[in-house]
Amino acid sequence: MMIKEEWGDDDVQEQMPVVSAPANSTTLPCNGKKNTMVGFDQHLLRVMDELTKGESNLHILPIVGMGGIGKTTLAQNAFDHPYIVNYFDVRIWFTISQEYNVQEILLGLLNNKMDQWSSKTIAELGERLYKKLFGRKYLIVMDDVWSIKAWNDLNRFFPNNRNGSRIIMTTRLKDLVGSLGRLQPYLMNFLDEDKSWNLLCERIFGEEGCPNSELERIGKDNVKGVEDYLLPL
Repeated sequence: MMIKEEWGDDDVQEQMPVVSAPANSTTLPCNGKKNTMVGFDQHLLRVMDELTKGESNLHILPIVGMGGIGKTTLAQNAFDHPYIVNYFDVRIWFTISQEYNVQEILLGLLNNKMDQWSSKTIAELGERLYKKLFGRKYLIVMDDVWSIKAWNDLNRFFPNNRNGSRIIMTTRLKDLVGSLGRLQPYLMNFLDEDKSWNLLCERIFGEEGCPNSELERIGKDNVKGVEDYLLPL
């Protein structure tokens, strides 16, 4: 489990470092290098529009696609975008593995010392989280959700403040979205041949691009037929 969060100034004294993830869990990539999303600019703008458009009720945005296609990359770019950072009072990111522990997740989200709250029940921890989120415009990213149970275990602790708060849920399971009700999932598709080439070119040659036409011809020949497997890096 990986938890990354930013609270408003009122909670500065309560903040703790990002919770370290166990060795066997999925973690959010944080290598200090901006993620490349060649051809994904429109995806990012659409997701940001969903996060900031006028609807006041708490809104869930499921981002759906097969493993490795770029769901986490897209969500992370939106989560870290300067406009989004300034738009929301609270931003929380946590990754849910197939085997998760609700109490550990809540302890991490509460930004409190483990020994202080470890004896509390899930209901008590959830109530504390609810109170911390109440009245604030928050963005929560639930990354890599594998079952509707994870949502059912946690959603009651996310208040509907009717102030434009949002929840992003990334998952590879389209059927899971149907269990959430009448939600329109954001579907991630593979890159086409041109976008695959642009991605490969940028990763190899950088911003200057391919240095000569012969290399470009060879590169595009290699991309043909395998574009479905070239994913955002």
